[in-house]
Amino acid sequence: MEYKFSQKVNQEDFLVFYQFHLLSIFKRPMNALLLVILFGFLIVAPIIQQEYTQLYYALGMILFVGLLYIYLKRSGIKMYNRSKDSLDMDYILNDTGLSFNNVDGASKKVWSEFYTLFENRKYIFLFLKNRRGLLFIKNQMEPEVITYLVENATKNMRPRNILIKK
Repeated sequence: MEYKFSQKVNQEDFLVFYQFHLLSIFKRPMNALLLVILFGFLIVAPIIQQEYTQLYYALGMILFVGLLYIYLKRSGIKMYNRSKDSLDMDYILNDTGLSFNNVDGASKKVWSEFYTLFENRKYIFLFLKNRRGLLFIKNQMEPEVITYLVENATKNMRPRNILIKK
């Protein structure tokens, strides 16, 4: 069986993918736990010890993370504006893998190369082991294509690498 379809990516779609990709580092359970412990310690310890110097460190780190988020969003917008045309793709799905073409050229990946899949109401994010990924916009795809993509991509994945939120 073979499916062909095209996707046009707008700025909003790209920014969702870009931010998910960047924040996925912090969504790992151990990293999230370490972050919570660090911020919790920096906020609670000064109150318990009645020494508020550490609280300034915590506030500084929170400010830094906020500014970093703003910077990354702006860099995502710049990245989108530089490569708008290369984000629009033509896809071919078949039993062996996934082919995609854009203005920069063509590429083919076999299903076993995919490592992680995230699906929500609007998108499917499919990542390779080298953390490069593909964005699929579900409202631009037929339901049977979505099912075919998810089933084939997840055949060789570990269950912990598959996250489906409906």
